[in-house]
Amino acid sequence: WNGVHGDGLVYTVCQEKSPSWLKSLWKPWSGQAIGNVVVINGDPTKKNATLEHELVHVRQVMRLGVFQPIIYGAAYLGIKFGCEASDPYYSNPFEVDARRAVGQVVDMEGALKKLKEKKA
Repeated sequence: WNGVHGDGLVYTVCQEKSPSWLKSLWKPWSGQAIGNVVVINGDPTKKNATLEHELVHVRQVMRLGVFQPIIYGAAYLGIKFGCEASDPYYSNPFEVDARRAVGQVVDMEGALKKLKEKKA
């Protein structure tokens, strides 16, 4: 437990001390927001783009309430089945909004590269 940062309740996972099953589940992400709870891998006391990114998701949940996960899932499925050239996670409007808000690169070339790697 690391306390409240902005509107989020922040927990940190230490991968070195985590059980192997958690490491395998956690591998693709460096952070995860579920409602107002943010779980990150790293030090939340330092300037952390992952923490800031996840706090944008917290604000999205606060704006949209219980509809946020439904709309997020609908956008994911719409991209997955309607836009074969796009990555459903990377191109999801909620993710694009979070990356833009914290100054992370919104790189469509990177998304296309990831998609090609997935299919190979």
